[in-house]
Amino acid sequence: MKQWLEKEQMMVDIQIRNKELVEKYPWLCPERKDDGTIADCYDYSYTEIDFLPTGWHNMVLEMCEKLKPMLEEHGLFDIYALSEVKEKWGALCWYDYILDFHCDVPWDVRALTCNYFDKSKETCMVCGAQKTAEKFLCEGCEYDREHGIGRWT
Repeated sequence: MKQWLEKEQMMVDIQIRNKELVEKYPWLCPERKDDGTIADCYDYSYTEIDFLPTGWHNMVLEMCEKLKPMLEEHGLFDIYALSEVKEKWGALCWYDYILDFHCDVPWDVRALTCNYFDKSKETCMVCGAQKTAEKFLCEGCEYDREHGIGRWT
């Protein structure tokens, strides 16, 4: 019973954190409709960040922090959206658009997301440490994986 209650509390904590994230960065809501509203069925149990490797979470939040004032400056904060966010060949792929469809994503926003595409290639997908672009994992995580240590057991 105690273990179930702990899991239940952990889920509530996740939902509270995710609700705060979505309020701060609406584009992280995976259930956002084309009119910018959130679907009634969305329970804040996950965000777009949860589809990414955990080692990139802080990097993506850093990017979102920089994106927010850019979007506000362009008057696009409420209509900026993501069609997909994923890892592909060891790099962050961030597919965004403007809900208005009559407006393109501004060049400075595009430049920022491209910079983070490059940065992701040098960030370990597991722990977030710096790594070489040729590898998916840093040396420490690669060692742990090869030897079945830590999260690789």
